[in-house]
Amino acid sequence: MPTVDFRPKVEREINRIKSSGDLAERDREVLLEYARDLKIEDPSPGRIFKVLVHTRKFAERLDGKGLADAPEDDLKDLVEWVQSRDLADSTKRDYREMLKRFFK
Repeated sequence: MPTVDFRPKVEREINRIKSSGDLAERDREVLLEYARDLKIEDPSPGRIFKVLVHTRKFAERLDGKGLADAPEDDLKDLVEWVQSRDLADSTKRDYREMLKRFFK
């Protein structure tokens, strides 16, 4: 069974973060630092890719308000958005954990 090499996908996601017009400049800087920190922690490239994609989507969902400095109400809105989506409970839990991890 072939396996997917996620390393090129991680690099493409980093480039997407660098060039995204939907991200606040502060979010872009913080997400790039976060990508570096994830690589240092050494989870699998697949996990890094997943975390970066979803964290970027959370930031874009705030419409330029900024995830890095988001007030509590905006974060609650993000969690509500996740909870209201038609996703498996395990996926919703994973998304909430990604948000928590980002803010640690």
